[in-house]
Amino acid sequence: MVLTLFLYCDLKEQAMLANSDYLMTFHTAGWIAGHGQWQILYPGPGAATFHGEPFDLKAHELLPFLKDYSVAEYMYMPLSAFVFAPFAVLAPNLSLLTFQLFSLLTAFICCALLGVSKAESPKGSAVGRAVLPFLAFLVFLPAFLTLWIGQVGIIFGLFPLSLAYFLLMKKKDFAAGLTLALLSLKPQLLVPALFLVFARLTVKKVSLLLGLVSGLVAIFAANYLVLGSKLFGQWLQCLALSDRIYSDPAMGVPVRLATSLPRALLFSRPVEERLFLKPFIYAFAALLIVAGLIVLWRACKTLPEEDQVRLALILGSLALPCVVPHMFIYDLCVLAAAAYLILSDGSPTKESPFRHIRPFLLLLWLAVNLYCIMVMVVPDWVSPLFLCSLMLLVYLASAAPFLKSKSKGASQERGAGS
Repeated sequence: MVLTLFLYCDLKEQAMLANSDYLMTFHTAGWIAGHGQWQILYPGPGAATFHGEPFDLKAHELLPFLKDYSVAEYMYMPLSAFVFAPFAVLAPNLSLLTFQLFSLLTAFICCALLGVSKAESPKGSAVGRAVLPFLAFLVFLPAFLTLWIGQVGIIFGLFPLSLAYFLLMKKKDFAAGLTLALLSLKPQLLVPALFLVFARLTVKKVSLLLGLVSGLVAIFAANYLVLGSKLFGQWLQCLALSDRIYSDPAMGVPVRLATSLPRALLFSRPVEERLFLKPFIYAFAALLIVAGLIVLWRACKTLPEEDQVRLALILGSLALPCVVPHMFIYDLCVLAAAAYLILSDGSPTKESPFRHIRPFLLLLWLAVNLYCIMVMVVPDWVSPLFLCSLMLLVYLASAAPFLKSKSKGASQERGAGS
């Protein structure tokens, strides 16, 4: 059904997806990388808008169905444009279809990676175990939207998280850290990496941190050295410009698509108050991260090593929409990793320590899917603040029981000793 819809839209209704993120942003960036026209990748110095900049003009030139009012921009690292260069050699509609199929395959691989751990039963192949989670992934509407519009949350987010989890289960911390560094291609998704690193540090294991730092240094150095300091500086200026534009609902994406608690809180207040409130709201987001790390630190004192990694990935993923400044409805597809670990037992010999989160996960799944439907059907009725508040509730409710793990573990130890 998903493939049929993709084929119909991409081949028969090209105008329907002319404004898709992939065609406007990634296909254009891939064309630029393939033709070496790096000077038009980002706005020029002093630009106050993306409209009319060389990248925007090139997107309208390449995409005949693109609406005149649409504004194209690219805010990712310079070298990441090479990822899309092989797809951009195709006609726009075939380029989108190929990228969608590639993202589908990547999502399936992610499900297979998450299903493999040292503690699991050897029954069945990894591919066979991935089928059901993959089908469940497709009926989570943010994942479907990511695939449909050609966003990069699966490739730049879910895949590095899944591969890093797989490597951690195989005791390859340094390689897992290198993999987590790929999240810098979509920097707001680095929050789970912070939780994973912290969990390993609590048990005095630093290889994951060393791998992450090494990977980040390599990625930033490659961007700086391969394409030059000028382009690197233009990218940093572009990030500052995008923050200003996305803080203005008259210029950025529709507010209802922004499912980030800090942004939802800011946009719930009058325009004249936002600049004053911004540092306080961001400080509140930082406190939420600290609270999650404290819970993780206490839980790591009693949980087995593999469950420490699982809890870190779960809390880090659930924290994302509560703490990052810019996160959109389709970015919630990365929650699939946490969902898999919550719903799977993790070990055939014991009950999952995350079973208390399952009712909250179901509530979140229903609420997010309903929100996506309402955005498309009755957009004026939706409130991102309501959805983000619910996601905050799920994050806190998921973390709270682990605060008791220390005392519970201590009592069990005393009982065993007596």
